[in-house]
Order: sequence, then structure tokens, then C-alpha cells
Amino acid sequence: MAKNSRKQIFMDQMKILKAIRVKGTRSIFDIGTDLRMSGPKVRRHLITMKEQGIIVGEAVVADSQAFGFEKFIVHVKLETANTNGAVREALSLQNSLLTQLLDKYEITLVSSYLCHGLYDWVLILEAPELIVVKSAMNTLSRVLNGAVKDIIVDEVLTPVMEQCRKHPQKNIDEMLEVF
Repeated sequence: MAKNSRKQIFMDQMKILKAIRVKGTRSIFDIGTDLRMSGPKVRRHLITMKEQGIIVGEAVVADSQAFGFEKFIVHVKLETANTNGAVREALSLQNSLLTQLLDKYEITLVSSYLCHGLYDWVLILEAPELIVVKSAMNTLSRVLNGAVKDIIVDEVLTPVMEQCRKHPQKNIDEMLEVF
């Protein structure tokens, strides 16, 4: 059996990742057939990517609107002129503090990113309404005493693409009528 180059292995892994992002419940055989790879080869790549930490878990993508929840993008600007260590403390405690706070307000944390740019921290949240998210973010700002400079909350009107899945054209067409 010929050994694949690193480039070929990388390309194969990227193809497999793309295939499972679109529909993660497909069988290894189906993925292999679509990608012109053998099932065992796809399986070996999946095992390797899990062992290397490339694939870190499996998730279900649910339509939050079907449950009466809206999606929000929260942009947090942290105070950079930090003399009392509040920013470092905020970042080290963010997971536990944030989880407790969001649980209290019955908000689901979909994603959390530390960023380099205009805002330092971006949160993707699901909540029943905008006022709940704004209340939670005001509380977060107070709890992180001095670490937060600014918070902006954006409400997602309709997702065009989410988790590599295109949403129905009907939703997009309805939104375009607004603009």
C-alpha cells in the first residue's frame, strides 16, 4: 500500500470534515463513496482527527426559533487599561461566572470566542427575548467590575447559513423584503 503525502492526508481530512459538517449522521461508507475513498480509510482519518484533537466532539444543531428562542450575538469590549487585574480575572473565570449567570437568566451559550479586533469577546446566545439578554449582559458588566468597557447586543433576524447548513430560501426571501 502506497503511503500518502502529508499534503494528501491533509486534503483527505479536509474533505471528510466538510462532509460531516454538512451532515454528521452519514455512514462512513456513504462518506467514502461520495469522496471516492474506502470506508476503512475514512474511519482511520476520523480516528486520527479525534486523537489529534481536530474533532473535539459531536453536536446537534437545533432550530432555536422552533422552541421560541431567538439568537443573539454579543460583542464585549474589555478594558485594556487594567490596573487591578480585573480583565485577567474576568477571562480566567469567564466560563464558570458566565455559565452561572446565563443559567440564572435561562440563556443558552452557543459559542464564546476571544477575538483580536474591535471587540475582544464575542458570545453567541439563545434566549427568549432581547430584554433578557440585555439584563444578563448588564449583570455581567457589574460582576466583572471594571473589566468591561462596552457591550453591544445584536439580534439575529434569520440565519442564512448556520453550522455549514443553508437555511430555507423562504426565510431569506422574507428577510430581503424588509430591506
